[in-house]
Order: sequence, then C-alpha cells, then structure tokens
Amino acid sequence: MSEAKLKISTVCDVPQAFTALSAEFAELRPNNNRTIVRVVRNIIARPNPNQENYVLIENLTVPCNGKGYAEYSGIAYGKVHLKDGGIESVSGSSDKSNRLECRISAK
Repeated sequence: MSEAKLKISTVCDVPQAFTALSAEFAELRPNNNRTIVRVVRNIIARPNPNQENYVLIENLTVPCNGKGYAEYSGIAYGKVHLKDGGIESVSGSSDKSNRLECRISAK
C-alpha cells in the first residue's frame, strides 16, 4: 500500500450549498495516544445535484513515506453551509482505526 485514505461525508435534513472542513490523519501509538501526522486544510465539497442533503469527500489520501505497520484513524471538523444561508459546525472521527503497511512521517 502506498497511501492512507480517508472518506468523509456530511448528511443534513435540509439541502447543503457546500461543506468546508479540515481533516487529520492520526497515528495510534502503543500507549493509546494519538499523534496527528498530517493535516489537510481547506477542503471544499459540494453535494451532487440529485442528493442536495449529502456531501461525500473521497480520494483524500496521504502518501506513505516510511516502512512498517501503523494504525491510523481520521478526524474531520469544519462547517456545512446550508442553501438557506445557515451554517452548522460539524466534527467526527473514524469509527475504528485501520492497521496499514504504511508509515506517514509527521510534518
């Protein structure tokens, strides 16, 4: 595997104009501490016209630049801009960490 991937979605009960957020790749260390190894800022995504309540952000990847196994999880936070002009803060994290043959060095 040459990269770690993260998939993020936002679902609202009213139509969205767009979602703006940042995402973090966190490495789970043996002592149960999480270390943020990469931050991706200023991600903007718009809903599909057929599903205005739902935004899906795929293809968010970070290349691996080290050898060995590591456990990673994702964290995302930002704002959903609604079509009616409202703004909702959102945040979330991966349900579980994934063990990958992939090491990301911190930057």
